[in-house]
Amino acid sequence: MKDEKIFELYEKLYFHEVEAREKIAARLQIPLAIILSITSVYAFLAKGISFDNDSLWNYFFGGVLIVSVILFFKSVSYFSRAFYGHTYEFIPSAVTTEDYRKKLYETYGSREDCDQLVEKYFNKYLFDYYCECSSANTSVNDQRSYFLHKCNTYLIVNAIPLSVAFLVFTLSGIDKNTVDKEYKVKVTAPINFKNGSEPLKIDGRLESRTLEIDFSDDLKGIINERKAKSTYTNTSAPASEEAH
Repeated sequence: MKDEKIFELYEKLYFHEVEAREKIAARLQIPLAIILSITSVYAFLAKGISFDNDSLWNYFFGGVLIVSVILFFKSVSYFSRAFYGHTYEFIPSAVTTEDYRKKLYETYGSREDCDQLVEKYFNKYLFDYYCECSSANTSVNDQRSYFLHKCNTYLIVNAIPLSVAFLVFTLSGIDKNTVDKEYKVKVTAPINFKNGSEPLKIDGRLESRTLEIDFSDDLKGIINERKAKSTYTNTSAPASEEAH
């Protein structure tokens, strides 16, 4: 193969690996979205789980969830290794490359075959960079592709225990929203009776619920005042009759 063909081959390989770098970065967006979604599912399960009933479903749910979390962290580990910690090699900038070409003219300007020498060494300059950079970038892209593949594999495998854990959580009665509870209402703020002629009314049914009222000083004062008025009325009525 001629030198021109080899030069074109390495040039294409270099730009191919640079383009592959962008493709890998785009492919990482999908597992990132899946990882965030699974994190939301774990938060929902952790927030809603109830340990009030000591049943086998709780232990089964915990075991399956632990397996799912282990697989999840494995996938996150490979995702991080595919996303960070990689260095790519690039050819020098246009300014640096042009400075090198001018330096070649300064070096061989006094010779008759100056143009041929400048072209030869300048092509060798680009050839070496294309060869070294494409080789280094190929190694980096292969490594990142492997990590991305392992990340996707663990995410797919994790779908099984995660789905089982979610079904157990929903159907076995360990969800807090499905557990019947007794509600206790406690009123600690003072109660103001604006219309004392009417009794205190409660709308609705309390059933087995408990309503606790904290008798503050204001409420106690109102009750004591009413008791005093009632006692005064009861004791004053006979005295009025005897006067007549």
